[in-house]
Amino acid sequence: MPMLECKGSCLCGKIKFNILFPALDVIACHGNACQKWSGGIALYIASADEPDFCGESKPAIFTYSHTERRAFCPACGGSLYYHIVDKKRFLISYPSLLLSKNQASQLLLAAEVYIENKPPFCGLTGQYTRLTGQDFLETKLMSTWEKPDNT
Repeated sequence: MPMLECKGSCLCGKIKFNILFPALDVIACHGNACQKWSGGIALYIASADEPDFCGESKPAIFTYSHTERRAFCPACGGSLYYHIVDKKRFLISYPSLLLSKNQASQLLLAAEVYIENKPPFCGLTGQYTRLTGQDFLETKLMSTWEKPDNT
């Protein structure tokens, strides 16, 4: 399957990046930390690779726990990615992506996770995977997007 190359940036545009995705599958996260980070539902697209940052500006990294890191622009605060270290997953913030019309037409809501924390006023509809936080952490949902452990 060919990889899809996308571009992205923070809100102010000081940080720019390129990223490869196996598919444009959107993950909607209701985890408490993601809600605080994004101000509501956090929307991500998963990749096994860290974004390739272009230019002189680099993101700041917030280490949330020994297995979780979040990258953001130190100038505007724009969210860039959430890194699940032990799963070798980078969840790229959907709003940071600069998608072409063709790429945007390929977007698909693939999963809603941490559904036990979903606000009662928030209702996404459609046929997609719905997982609790525990199930999400244990699932093989994105195993094809993980980097192999070469140690």
